[in-house]
Amino acid sequence: MKYVELSRKENFDSWDTMDLAELHQLQTCEDFNEYRIYQSKNVKIGLIILESYERTPFRLMKNSFKLVSLSGGEAITRFSDGRISLMMFEKGECVSQNVVIPPMINDLQNIGDNLLVMALIEYKNTLSQDSGLYPSLQMETPVLSGI
Repeated sequence: MKYVELSRKENFDSWDTMDLAELHQLQTCEDFNEYRIYQSKNVKIGLIILESYERTPFRLMKNSFKLVSLSGGEAITRFSDGRISLMMFEKGECVSQNVVIPPMINDLQNIGDNLLVMALIEYKNTLSQDSGLYPSLQMETPVLSGI
């Protein structure tokens, strides 16, 4: 996976006005019910399927999670602190996100020409061991190699 920070914290200059308006009017939406395929006491598993240039609305994420690329593709994510990041996935690559206090608010947009399919694994009732103020991304090796 390749990860590029396109906009730094507190820099909203490159943001689209509609995205900013949505962020400012955000109704706290914590669940991914429309994506969820399994839930237990400790974990939620969801499937995010985005057509080319389709995006998820902004979401409040309280728990650490893992995003696994089932298709490969390119996506951008916008964070409520102003950061915008580009992620380029090969099939099977994943990224872990440690969510620290305060919770993280972000969206996800497919910017590629093909369908983007991602598995979301949210670890409920877990707090980040990270002592930093911001969420930290950890890239991982492919989990679906040979499929």
